[in-house]
Amino acid sequence: MLVALIVPEQAGRGDETKDAVRKAVEAASKRLPSHQRISDYAITPDALPRTRLGKIQRHRLEERYEQVKEGGEKAPRAGPMSADEMSGEDRALLEDSAAQSVWEVLAKRYRDKRLTPDTSPQFDLGIDSLEWLNLTMEIAESRGVELTDEAIARIETVRDLLREVTEGGEGEALDPLKKPDAVLDEEQKRWLEPLGPIAA
Repeated sequence: MLVALIVPEQAGRGDETKDAVRKAVEAASKRLPSHQRISDYAITPDALPRTRLGKIQRHRLEERYEQVKEGGEKAPRAGPMSADEMSGEDRALLEDSAAQSVWEVLAKRYRDKRLTPDTSPQFDLGIDSLEWLNLTMEIAESRGVELTDEAIARIETVRDLLREVTEGGEGEALDPLKKPDAVLDEEQKRWLEPLGPIAA
């Protein structure tokens, strides 16, 4: 038996979305042999869990499918997931003040997008290299935690980001104007070196 977890491209009204998905599934089924047709599906507004390279994490889909079926089909909505909807592990993660602070920053910056611990910063929130720079500077200023390029490369989900911030430790908030060396990496510091001798 084949089942599917479907994330609509555009969020319409609940009934419109269900009807559009049903028609699309029926149309696709007509072109497939019977053993390749899906027998059931669930519609979710939340992004599917992905790897850093954007590949869907197939091993997590069955659990997500069951969760959506048990909870019913929910209308797509923007904004952060409530703590009640999160797993115990994710709620525990948000008990850390640094993680909670970063979650609030993301919720404010991306209020028009769905924010969950499984959200991909790159694919779901559209965070590119420039936006990462802005975000990491804000985290360094407010929480005193510096995210290295290596740490950013390990981040596939918002959950990963929160863990990196938590593991970065509690630090004193940094003022980049008072302590610029503390927020610059080695490559950035290189640009501060004088090109020639300094006149006396």
